[in-house]
Amino acid sequence: MADGTFVDLRTHWLGRIGAAAVCFARHQGGVLHVARDTGEVPEPPATGETPAHLVRLATRLRLQSPSGGTRLVRQENDPAPKFHFLEEGQVRLGMRVAFDLLDEDGRYHGDGRQDVWIYPEGDLHVTWALQTVDPVGHGPVEAVWAEVDGDAGYRRVRLGDADLSQSGTSARRAFGEELDSRRILLSGPGRLSWASTGSATRERP
Repeated sequence: MADGTFVDLRTHWLGRIGAAAVCFARHQGGVLHVARDTGEVPEPPATGETPAHLVRLATRLRLQSPSGGTRLVRQENDPAPKFHFLEEGQVRLGMRVAFDLLDEDGRYHGDGRQDVWIYPEGDLHVTWALQTVDPVGHGPVEAVWAEVDGDAGYRRVRLGDADLSQSGTSARRAFGEELDSRRILLSGPGRLSWASTGSATRERP
């Protein structure tokens, strides 16, 4: 398979460049899976299954409900996201995913966009934008976050100064200065970080 290209796996789009590979779920909001490139085209995952990955990234949005309680909007709730191939080649790969913001009952609450750029040395840049509409259909936004699921092979996970290596441990940090170094470290396969206005942090696997 040529380097710097996207391949149709029926349930996912597979992009590979250098030693890195990414998969986008075609019927689950374009949810992003990051993996190492094996040099071969993998078997297409069955519907509802996830491909082998180091990290899985998906957006979450919690809205207050006019009738009380909250409504959770998960990126993978959109069964028909739209994919825009921004760039293919040996310099970098680019993919834009447009998805509907749907709650667990299928109610539409707005639009989401996910831009992904991946480089042959392994650098991966992801940008999300979520826009809610129809204020009559829901109350204010209560929380927005990116859910990160790591492969079971990670030996150690640190979130700022917190060690989450013990099984079943979880934690949350707000985007901003609360998370030291703006970095999530997964010992072994890779490292995650983000940029904020006026500054940027960049880490390689």
